[in-house]
Amino acid sequence: MGEALPFMLSWVDVMGTAVTGLRRPISAYLRENVHCTFSGFNR
Repeated sequence: MGEALPFMLSWVDVMGTAVTGLRRPISAYLRENVHCTFSGFNR
């Protein structure tokens, strides 16, 4: 569900960039293209 993703960004950058060969860190792509919302959150 993605709750741990913000805490794992540094690990993703280290492991992912070496594997994918992207120009920028994966966290840069995630910060620009993934938006979190609270839709479906019931109180």
